[in-house]
Amino acid sequence: MRGQVGILTMPTWAVFHEKWDWQGFIDTSLDTAIDRQLSGIVIDVRDNEGGLDCGAAIIARLIKAPLPADSYSRHVRYRKIPDRLAPYLKTWDRSFKDWGASAIGPDAAGFYTLTRPGDASDTDTIQPKGRRFAGRVAVLVGPKNASATFGFAGLMQRQRLGTLVGEQTGGNRRGINGGAFFFVGLPASGVEVDLPLIAYWPETPQPDAGIMPDITVPAQIADIQAERDTALMRAVVLVS
Repeated sequence: MRGQVGILTMPTWAVFHEKWDWQGFIDTSLDTAIDRQLSGIVIDVRDNEGGLDCGAAIIARLIKAPLPADSYSRHVRYRKIPDRLAPYLKTWDRSFKDWGASAIGPDAAGFYTLTRPGDASDTDTIQPKGRRFAGRVAVLVGPKNASATFGFAGLMQRQRLGTLVGEQTGGNRRGINGGAFFFVGLPASGVEVDLPLIAYWPETPQPDAGIMPDITVPAQIADIQAERDTALMRAVVLVS
């Protein structure tokens, strides 16, 4: 808490195998903000490289009506993995090994168009849930945001659900990979490689760049030396 502003710090959304109730944590945080009648909240995802689409659970508490999640089409390079590869591929959702009729194609370039989301958190439409937080929202972003947090930042900005503060995100507006992964275990070395399975392509041409924040607050050496978080300070004032 900073006065009448709540700060929600989320350093990771890699909660695939976590047993704690992350959705309950988000709901409790938003309920607390509503109960205390906070003027605003700051969501800090600067160190968050992504994971599950936990951002959808936040957005569900900010909207009044169903919201289309993105304008990206989904593409994969296979319909079903060969049996000989199965022993070396681990994942949290067995359906990634066989997309079935959801994978249409291939096209001339060898891509299949995927007609369903990736994992259960990758959704086309976000439904309102619970009590709505109607205060001001700021999201702290930066170059580590390259997967689910890249998508979250983009959706928050496009739908004007909050103000982005900080530095340009990672990821690329021309398309990113994510939504489903294999963890490939190399049998001889024991090295594990993360293999993204779904390519997300925008429906209209986009710049070769990440997402620019609404308010740019670049990291400065002097601020780091003084342990001074100028981006957070700016965001707190913005939503106060």
